[in-house]
Amino acid sequence: AKAMTESTRDAPARSTLGLVLGTPGYMAPEQIGADARVDHRADIYAVGVLAFELLTGSVPFSGAVEDVLSAHLSVRPPPLRELRGDVPAALSDCIMKCLEKRRVDRWQSAEELLACLERVDASVGSVEPRNAPAVEAVPAVDTQATIPWVRRRALVGVLLVLGVAVPGMLWLAASQRSAAPLQPPTAAAPVSRLPAIAVMPFENLGPADEEYFAAGMTDEITSRLSSVAGLGVKGSRATRRHAAARTPTREIGRELGVDYVLHGSVRWNAPTSKRVRITLELIRADDERQLWSTTYDRVIDDVFDVQSDIAGQVVDRLGVTLAAGERTRLNARPATNHEAYALYLKGRYYWNKRTERDMQVAVEYFQQATDLDPGYSLAWVGIGDAWIFRGWYSLLPPRETFPKAKHAVLRALEFDSTLAEAHASLGHILLEFDHDWALAEREYRRAIALNPAYAVAHHWYGGFLSAMGRHEEALQQALMARTLDPLSSIIQTWVGLRHYFARQHESAVTEYRKALELDRSFAPAHWHLGMAYEQLGRHAEAVAEAEQALALDEGSLIYLASLGHAYAKAGRGQEARAILDRLTEASRTRHVSAYHVAVIHLALGDTTSGLDWLERALAEQSPWVGYLNVDPRVDPVRSLPRFRALIDKTRLP
Repeated sequence: AKAMTESTRDAPARSTLGLVLGTPGYMAPEQIGADARVDHRADIYAVGVLAFELLTGSVPFSGAVEDVLSAHLSVRPPPLRELRGDVPAALSDCIMKCLEKRRVDRWQSAEELLACLERVDASVGSVEPRNAPAVEAVPAVDTQATIPWVRRRALVGVLLVLGVAVPGMLWLAASQRSAAPLQPPTAAAPVSRLPAIAVMPFENLGPADEEYFAAGMTDEITSRLSSVAGLGVKGSRATRRHAAARTPTREIGRELGVDYVLHGSVRWNAPTSKRVRITLELIRADDERQLWSTTYDRVIDDVFDVQSDIAGQVVDRLGVTLAAGERTRLNARPATNHEAYALYLKGRYYWNKRTERDMQVAVEYFQQATDLDPGYSLAWVGIGDAWIFRGWYSLLPPRETFPKAKHAVLRALEFDSTLAEAHASLGHILLEFDHDWALAEREYRRAIALNPAYAVAHHWYGGFLSAMGRHEEALQQALMARTLDPLSSIIQTWVGLRHYFARQHESAVTEYRKALELDRSFAPAHWHLGMAYEQLGRHAEAVAEAEQALALDEGSLIYLASLGHAYAKAGRGQEARAILDRLTEASRTRHVSAYHVAVIHLALGDTTSGLDWLERALAEQSPWVGYLNVDPRVDPVRSLPRFRALIDKTRLP
């Protein structure tokens, strides 16, 4: 223990920056989150995993790699005493403290762990003299015991190799309190072992324009339940189609792999009334038995108390034991002003629609929320995210959108510097507008460290890593985002985009098709699928996908430009030039992305015009400039001195 402490106390992290390394079953959460500050406390976590395995027969989490990594991030292992009743409580506490998700909650050194184990030793009685040889320390073999002599010797040997003296464990392995043989150790806890619940979209029973409130209530209850490590939660994204189809509860349970289903309805006749009625019903999936139902009839000012009570009631009804701090998270109040909260819900409702008009409406609602509650940090993040969206999809010039986004996100951080959502959004602004690659990575890492289960942070960080040419790391982050939010169409699309930038176009096509299985009307998936088809020489299909994206979002000039590029790659030069003319005409009243005009010229073989437009893209601080090193569409000029000079200006690696 002393050697381990001395060798790691002041040592820098030895993993390559940003590279997720390790054996999945033993990896600490910060390793999975690609935290730049991995230190010796990751080793303490791994020691805890090994001790857990020695005492129960398997590691805390098993199954598919993605499930195991996700569990290390967000699932609390079952206490040792639940799996093996003869483990002393003090020993269980020593080991479980090694397995805390946050480094600050673990033992801070091997010496602290050793001190805990020595206290266990003192409380239960040592089975051997302190310096006795390990083999002699084991008592005479009981032929009825289920732990054979060779297994005891292996236990002792492994612990000594680790350099960690664990007298409490040795005592347990050697002692036989009862003549009756022990039952085989219970299997380790795979992710599916947790009780799982599907939160169905709450039905809006009020006016149609109050749909946002029902959606917001659904998201808030889902978020609160998701904060409980001992409960698996499927949110409204997973359940939406089942709600629309009125799928029977038993079938929902079978298809989503959940044990329980929570149904709800909301009636709020705002603004004529401040009263809201919320009806809940908790159903067991396998037999469709109602376990709990209730109706809340409250004024809107009590809505946070209602949300806390609903989450608490569900947890209690399912018999889930809350870990330290989880009750506080269940009772959190997302805002101090109820009217501001309602406005924030409206903003997110319209933001999720992802159209130009709805983005403007979303900004207005977020702004009204911050007017009522200037310290409402999530509403400031909402303003920032809406402006980021308008810049990414070239709805407005980047110099108009991103500074406004940055101002809003920095305001959010003034009120809450620990808000993962704000750090992730700031990272995206630094990547897509400021083109400050080092600071962008720092902010993405900060977001992941603050909340490893925040899927969007992994999602966006994967995009950054692709831009930097770190394709394996990028895919790791994309897969982690998908593990955390498996039914997000945009996250699934960006899994494909990680393959696209790595020139793995067949794999990209496969992933884009998965996104379209989630939502056939998701225009970004059609857009990117068409780009992958181009690289495979499947030009008719590329044109068809670009046309489909444009049909789904007729006002998008990016999708129009993508169709022009597909025409050019397919040898349909006249049609491609016609689209260039349309973009020129549109530029009289709207912003047209210079980057997307540039790639059409390159596909037509006009390298001079293409480079002219790429230089304009750099001048306007286009979000796509960061991808110049990896975008296959700029390959025609990649070897030219003028392009290399352009890359030098971007400071890309």
